Amino acid sequence: MRRGRFGGLLAALWCSAAVALDVVAEAEAPIVNDDMTLARLTALRRAKAQAVEQGGSLLQVTTTATPTGTHESTTLTPQGRALDARILTEYVRKDRLYLTAEVRLAEPGQPAMCAERPLRKVLITTFPLRYPEQIRQGEYMGWPQTTAEELTRLINRHGRLLSAPAPSRIPFTSVDAAPEPERSKQGVPLLTQWASQARAQYVIAGVFRDFGTAKKALLIPERQMVVEAYIYDGISGEMLARREFAQQVNFSWQMPKTLTPGSRSFAESRLGEAYYALLGEIGPWAENTIGCLPFSARVMRVEGSQLHIDVGSDSGIEPGMELVLTQTATTPAATATGDVLASERIPVAGVIVRNVQPRYSVVEITAKKNLPTARPGDVLYGL
Repeated sequence: MRRGRFGGLLAALWCSAAVALDVVAEAEAPIVNDDMTLARLTALRRAKAQAVEQGGSLLQVTTTATPTGTHESTTLTPQGRALDARILTEYVRKDRLYLTAEVRLAEPGQPAMCAERPLRKVLITTFPLRYPEQIRQGEYMGWPQTTAEELTRLINRHGRLLSAPAPSRIPFTSVDAAPEPERSKQGVPLLTQWASQARAQYVIAGVFRDFGTAKKALLIPERQMVVEAYIYDGISGEMLARREFAQQVNFSWQMPKTLTPGSRSFAESRLGEAYYALLGEIGPWAENTIGCLPFSARVMRVEGSQLHIDVGSDSGIEPGMELVLTQTATTPAATATGDVLASERIPVAGVIVRNVQPRYSVVEITAKKNLPTARPGDVLYGL
């Protein structure tokens, strides 16, 4: 019976229906080097942005009280998120492409079920503990690594993202430094190197802010699990989202004996139910967030107008798909005082997928003149 309740709880947390709203938007884009693909994707992206602007944003502040203090998290959520778009009409006038598109938005307050294909791939690193001493003698010690592996398993089971665990990778110099990622001597976030090796577009990381035990009314033991999770861009290393999750479990009269996560006995325990409920909240948040972020791919090899990229049929890439080739701008985006905010990427050409293999694909630049100079490491984006 316990197993059935656990499965039902996880399914309820994991699955929810999205309600959509269709909005018609108009946009235009210049046609450069006779590159209709780049112009069309640029105009379509502008149409989606215009539709989203009609929704505004909602600021939510969540405060969680724990035995060790108060934790507060802030989330800024667009009131409308673009799920998909299709072109209704398009025409060319004086080297500019004009189009009208129907954009599907998630209704305010509803989860955004964005692009199903291509699948975004994520790398999930270990979740270290802020206070390792909260693990008592004789208790299970592998929570940081197990959390990466179990979260990977749950996300892959649902099938909206491709995920791979990196349980030995700690993206921070220390837990106190989180969420700032550790950087190489050249200033590059280490997690971008790991993401490239795994052919991942995004990275999920996190820390256990609290894993302590206390006694409710000085009698009944309870455990508080508080995790702060982060989503990073696997290309730039920039943090894109963060959120805090908490679960509390009360035990009858004594702390349970050591149980191993992943086992049936653990899943049927009160601690196991609370732990998987926690993962059951982190998973959909990551899916809904990453599913609405741009699909990206890295250029591995250049052969004239043909480029080999690090995504293939395992991500749902198909011949005929269109992407945008981008390159890093010479001058990064910065504030008026000179503080660098991010590396800016400039669209230089459209490409069409010509050949697809399981783990890589070959695309062709569609510009008919002034062919851009592509280089390994350049990044392609889709809508």
